[in-house]
Amino acid sequence: MKNRSWTVTPLPQVPETEVSSLRSPAFPDRVPEAALAAVAPLVAQLCAAPLSLVYDLWQPPCRVLAHHGFAAPPQAGAGLALWATQAGLAGVFHVEDALQDTRLASDPLLLAEGVRFCAGVALRRADGQVVGCLLAMDRVVRPLLPAQAQALQTLAWLVQAQWAAPVGEASYRALVETQTEMVSLATAQGVLLYVNPQYAAHFGMRPADMVGRSLYDFVAVHDQPAVRAQIDTVLREGGNLQGENRMVAADGSEKWVSWTNAVQHDALGTPLLNSVGRDVTAQRLAERALQASESFLEKTGQVARIGGWEMDMARQTLAWSEQTKRIHEVEADFVPTVQNVNDFYPADAMVELQAAAQRAMQTGQAWDLEVPLVTGKGRQIWVRAQGEVQFEQGAPVRLFGTVQEITERVVAEKALRVLTTIFDKTTDLVVQTDRAGRISYMNPAVRRFTGLGADAPVGHLSFEDFNTPQTNALYQSTILPVVHADGVWLGVTTVYGEGKRTIPVSHMVIAHTDKDGRVEHYSAVMRDISALVDIQQELLQQTATLRSVTEAIPAGVAVVGADERIKFVNSAFERWHGSPRGVLVGRYLWEALGAEEYARTQHWTAQALAGETVTYEKEFVGNNRSQNLLMTHIPLRSEAGVANGFVAVGQDITNHKRESVRLLKLTQRDPLTGVFNRAGLRSYTDHHVREGLLPSTAVLYVDLDYFKEVNDQYGHPVGDQLLQLFAQRLLQLVRPSDAVARLGGDEFLVVVLGIKTLANAERVADKVLKAAAAPFHVGDLQLQVGASVGIGLGSATESGGWDALIARADGCLYAAKKAGKGTSRGPRELAGAPEAPNAQIAGPGP
Repeated sequence: MKNRSWTVTPLPQVPETEVSSLRSPAFPDRVPEAALAAVAPLVAQLCAAPLSLVYDLWQPPCRVLAHHGFAAPPQAGAGLALWATQAGLAGVFHVEDALQDTRLASDPLLLAEGVRFCAGVALRRADGQVVGCLLAMDRVVRPLLPAQAQALQTLAWLVQAQWAAPVGEASYRALVETQTEMVSLATAQGVLLYVNPQYAAHFGMRPADMVGRSLYDFVAVHDQPAVRAQIDTVLREGGNLQGENRMVAADGSEKWVSWTNAVQHDALGTPLLNSVGRDVTAQRLAERALQASESFLEKTGQVARIGGWEMDMARQTLAWSEQTKRIHEVEADFVPTVQNVNDFYPADAMVELQAAAQRAMQTGQAWDLEVPLVTGKGRQIWVRAQGEVQFEQGAPVRLFGTVQEITERVVAEKALRVLTTIFDKTTDLVVQTDRAGRISYMNPAVRRFTGLGADAPVGHLSFEDFNTPQTNALYQSTILPVVHADGVWLGVTTVYGEGKRTIPVSHMVIAHTDKDGRVEHYSAVMRDISALVDIQQELLQQTATLRSVTEAIPAGVAVVGADERIKFVNSAFERWHGSPRGVLVGRYLWEALGAEEYARTQHWTAQALAGETVTYEKEFVGNNRSQNLLMTHIPLRSEAGVANGFVAVGQDITNHKRESVRLLKLTQRDPLTGVFNRAGLRSYTDHHVREGLLPSTAVLYVDLDYFKEVNDQYGHPVGDQLLQLFAQRLLQLVRPSDAVARLGGDEFLVVVLGIKTLANAERVADKVLKAAAAPFHVGDLQLQVGASVGIGLGSATESGGWDALIARADGCLYAAKKAGKGTSRGPRELAGAPEAPNAQIAGPGP
């Protein structure tokens, strides 16, 4: 029913003979039903009701004079008549639900028809006496609209006017033509048959100029399809339809008209379109202006993030604007209540809001609070909540106000407070100036630094007053151009402290710009680095001293970082490596040493980087020379004690090493024959066991035959020469990787590596026997001796190790001598032989 406009439909023409019967004080029995038959449908039509009655209330019993919508002629009930008689005194009357009225609840007519809604209007004589009524009834509970009430009243006036004076077609037409509404009658095709003066005047024309033309000539082009559809519906289905459309006047202007269209029939039954309209242009313009205003306010509120709310105190209902819902992040159909609004605020904020509202209702004082709010999506924001109270007759009847999201401002203000606290508490020097360099702010640290009082004004000062001439020149040449281009400059400058002392500072300058990029003001943050500068100078001096020392010492020195990059080398290191420091510094160790050499030293490098001081000897071969170095890696540690690199010191010990080797050889060689002695043999075997080079080895234990006779007959010098010649023959029989040792007297030991079978070992033993049996020429003497050989075969890693292997060879030698001189014996021929007494090589040798 929203936006529906109700108007009075003109009564059809009533024959003069029938209208004259309405002139009596009441409705006598002789009144023809046709006189009122046309009125009853109009009552139903105007009230959009299915049922209607025309009642005679002049004298009991009340009678139904005309009806509409009933299947059979209805009989008036006592309850309905009583209610109509009493209510009719007020003019237009109605009840939304008849079952709730004790006078109507048991009326048989209403019960039979299922009537719930009743509305009517009294019919009065000229003296005001109620003589009848027009009643509309519906089977649903509903209200009577103001437009319907007005239409009923108008119809009642028309009926009363018809019986109050003689009327005919002319008087009826006069009644219609004096209405303020626009009235027309047209054919089904839209040809105008009649328009009243108000209709014609609306278009700036005379009625005669419009009759015969199509009503669509006066409908705005864009609205014509909708108007045609509505009229077709009315003509096809009957009843009436209300609508609004734009009509075009003679001057081309457009006006909005609200129409009620209904179908009537002429004397031949031809359907005609009866239209009643009223100009609603002002109303539509006002509605549009209101909508535009509401839209503007809504958009403004959305931009400003301001929403509205109100609360009806009597009904305890709450209403939110769309922006308020957006702020709370709820759906558009969300219905706020006094209860669920509490869910959006933390408990302490809700207590504060309720206290403010209670105070406002008692004192009339408005409130303005900033409180946290948790939205429907769980997001915490800040809002500004404002409100006030509307009073009527001293009592609060309505609360209303606004809510505005201020999260960004609250966060910014909080950040500003934190930043201000930092500036006030920091020992750094913070200064702000305007575009011209006039100081607008100095934090307490700056005031102490410059000797200014805590409350001393600074607006008359410029940043140039505290900069040295060198710094001011740097501002013009470098700092300001960089700041304008990049927004910030970092560097070191000098400024004046208290008493005009020149102080070095680390200096940062920031340009603050507006939205268009124009500089509004500058900030400078400085830190006194006097102590740091002193330390740096001391460090430079120490570094220079250390560099002089490292250059003076003959040892090579290199500083290596935690990332294994070389940071420093001295001249001795350059000479050793053969590359200048410009090539070496910054390179990784593996690049400087080469992958192979780096791999050999990585173990010690890792220990040094882990914080352990290590010392080791290393032989470097390169540049056609061999060099022995004594390397020492000394860890470098940070202030926290964490290792972050090391210093490598290399001392050339090549000559020392050679002398050591020479002396070592003297201790490991038999001075007579030059082959290994027992100590040298032990060193040889230990090295090969450690390096895993003795997986399968043959050990030949050799003892010369008849050597004692040579000594006894020719003397020890001849015997010594024979031993020397035999040792040389043994060395010629074996490979460089094998070993020959003299264990004492005429006993020798031959170590042959890689011998896996006894047969191969026996072939070597046969060569030894032949070498011993061949004549020896000592001077003019030709000496003939022989040898016995014991063969030991196995691995030095087996049970008993190297000593057990020698013991087995010694046992075989014992077996060979027992079997006869000039023979050899191996392990398979040892069964039953006693253990040899001299089976170890440990201990001092000759």
